[in-house]
Amino acid sequence: MTLGQILLQRMDEIEIAGEEARRRAGRSPRRSSYGLLNRLQALLESSDRFDPDRLNQEALLIAA
Repeated sequence: MTLGQILLQRMDEIEIAGEEARRRAGRSPRRSSYGLLNRLQALLESSDRFDPDRLNQEALLIAA
């Protein structure tokens, strides 16, 4: 895959993400955070590769 193809693919992904963000713009933050918490819980339960403490550390780094 060439660099141009990779960039075009990434641009398509960004466009799709932007469209989804516009669709979800009216959702309440509480509802969005509840959905995120549910997805994180399912992820942690489905695999032993994810350490909850490490996930908390990464979230704190992102928030900072």
